[in-house]
Amino acid sequence: MRAIGLLSGGLDSTLAARVLLDQGVEVIGINYSTGFCMNDHRRSLARPDEDPKRMRNEGLRAGADLGIPIEVLDAGEAYLRMVLNPKHGYGKRANPCIDCRIYMIHGAAEYMREHGGHFVFTGEVLGQRPMSQHLQALNLIEKECGIAGHLLRPLSAKHLPPTIPERLGWIDREKLLGINGRSRKEQMAYSTAKGINDYPQPSGGCCFLADENFARRFHDKREHSKVEEIRREEMILLKVGRHFRLAPRVKIIVARDEAENQFLSRYLSGGWRFEVLDCGSPITLVEGDPDEPTRQLIASITSNKVFALDAELKLARQSLLKFRNHLSAALQEPPNEQDASDFYQRLAAQSNGMIALDRSRSCVGELLGGISPDPNPELAESLKALFVFVHASLTRADVERNPEPVRDALAILETHRQTWLELMERLVDGRSGGGKSQPIAAGGNSWTT
Repeated sequence: MRAIGLLSGGLDSTLAARVLLDQGVEVIGINYSTGFCMNDHRRSLARPDEDPKRMRNEGLRAGADLGIPIEVLDAGEAYLRMVLNPKHGYGKRANPCIDCRIYMIHGAAEYMREHGGHFVFTGEVLGQRPMSQHLQALNLIEKECGIAGHLLRPLSAKHLPPTIPERLGWIDREKLLGINGRSRKEQMAYSTAKGINDYPQPSGGCCFLADENFARRFHDKREHSKVEEIRREEMILLKVGRHFRLAPRVKIIVARDEAENQFLSRYLSGGWRFEVLDCGSPITLVEGDPDEPTRQLIASITSNKVFALDAELKLARQSLLKFRNHLSAALQEPPNEQDASDFYQRLAAQSNGMIALDRSRSCVGELLGGISPDPNPELAESLKALFVFVHASLTRADVERNPEPVRDALAILETHRQTWLELMERLVDGRSGGGKSQPIAAGGNSWTT
């Protein structure tokens, strides 16, 4: 017997495949690339300090662990249209779970017919998810997929009517499971017994559509666009940066670090793009055609030194941590002659940290120089004291090659940044720009102040 299963690589789908393999069933896994997987996005950003496990394709990893073939299918344009206009609506966020299951199981059924399969299986658990895994929803999904009787859910089979594979004796129902409810204790115990130890955190979530921040941006996009004209590229951009809607037809996306700068630079064809020249600033991408006052506001947001300083300090601290670790290893166990060349090359690479520190101190100096005593001298003195401390911390980090003072500076900066972001949101709401900005470069359109 050949079973075709949806295999995300999560605990439930992996166990469902394992249950069938233990009965001698040939299993082929289907893994859909939807464009909304967080791991895929982390992989595309390729941040140097990202945990490799958070960037891998869990479906392919699970297939390799189970020793079964995995077919990765592009969900395609039809999937995006479904996400934007789901027949059965959204869950708590922007998750069209029922329509998503119908789409994927229907695709698995088509694959089953084309490749000589006998039935489809999933890792669904009765009562685990409030929208899509109660009994009425499970029956609805099976009915709309057009494969009544040929959809097996091995983890909850004993709570569900026997399927055709069970009635015909292809599958021993007694060897299937009877799990129900939201707890994962039974699955985790079963996985331990079967030697399955490498899987994502249960209920950790890998789908952007169930993420609160993404959902807020998603529904904003639907509200301010013609839904039928929304493109996949626009969905991709919802995953990146800080988003501010400045007008009904104008929104900006501000990169948060160098990885997001590089990511946004792939989407700079034709529209407005703001960036402070020679300052390591964030790239700000504009959706829509801003008028002159709005361009002034965008320039003010882009040129704020807090964004650039935050990115530089994070780079400095990461580099100094690596520097300290390499240095400690060298003091404890000096490298032998064979390893020396590679070791000192890695050590020399930490000069990036020193460069980042220099740039950070320059940013702090500019922030200090820009503080005016008018109209609030007391506030100005407090801000000066804050940034003087930050500058001193960076100097100490440089002299001692120690990342800890950078951590202190980052903590202070975080508080200042959050305060500034709140003020910026008020400025956005009030449609007022502030002050003079640094020179701005724009892709497609050019504008400076």
